[in-house]
This record gives sequence, C-alpha cells and structure tokens, in this order.
Amino acid sequence: MRQLQDRMEVVMRLQGTVYERVHQRLLLRLEFMREHPHFERLALSEIYYGENADDKDPADTPLQRITRRGLELTSMLLADSPASTIDPRFLHLAILSVSAFIPIAQPLLATLFGEGPDADRQVDDYLRFISHVLADKIQQADEVNS
Repeated sequence: MRQLQDRMEVVMRLQGTVYERVHQRLLLRLEFMREHPHFERLALSEIYYGENADDKDPADTPLQRITRRGLELTSMLLADSPASTIDPRFLHLAILSVSAFIPIAQPLLATLFGEGPDADRQVDDYLRFISHVLADKIQQADEVNS
C-alpha cells in the first residue's frame, strides 16, 4: 500500500490538468489492483474490518494511517482549486470505489463489453469518462465559489 501511495504522490505532484491527474490516479489504482488481485480482500479483512481493540492509540491503526495518507493524496487533486467546496472524502471514496470494483467485476464487464483488446479500450474509455465527471465537478465547484 505504501508503494502504491508513493507512486500516486509522484503523479499528483506532476503538472497537468485536474482531469489528467484524476485519470492517472484511477489508472495507478487499477493497475495495482490487477497486479495484486487479492489485495482488496486482504485490505477488507485485515485493514478495513481488522481494527484491533487493543491498540493503544486508535488514531494510529493501519486503517487510520492508510486513510490519512489517501486523503492527503486526494487533497492534492484539489490543491489547484482552493475555492472548491468538494469534500475530499467524497472524491477519495469515488476513486477507491471505481478502482476496487473493476477488477472484481470481470463477468459484468465481459457481458457489457466482451473480451479482448476492444473490451480493454472500453474499460479505459470508462475510466476517462469517470475522470472527466470528477474533474468537471471539481472545476464547476471551483468556478461557482470563485
């Protein structure tokens, strides 16, 4: 997880439009999920549901550390939009949801798009669509509050 978050930080610090950075963040998460297909199940059982009641400092559990770091990365997407009213937690959940769902939804994706290179392009088009939706929302919120 730390390696993924470090890779994402590099991408978030690169120059580019909000759309490009959102798209890169989605691509990196999806690539990670494909490279580590059992990660989501492990994360759910050991991190998200695995809170240890014996932890002395509940603010320093693995879930808290990962969430804190993830929100820092997501907030970097909003750094160029200081007047934005977008809640970084909502944006964070949207990015996690999309990238966690795609690897486990292969039967659905095959039904929708088929299989092979054309299907892969359709998934990439979907990621571009979601990136545009999120970037447009960030920019609209910024324009309204400027």
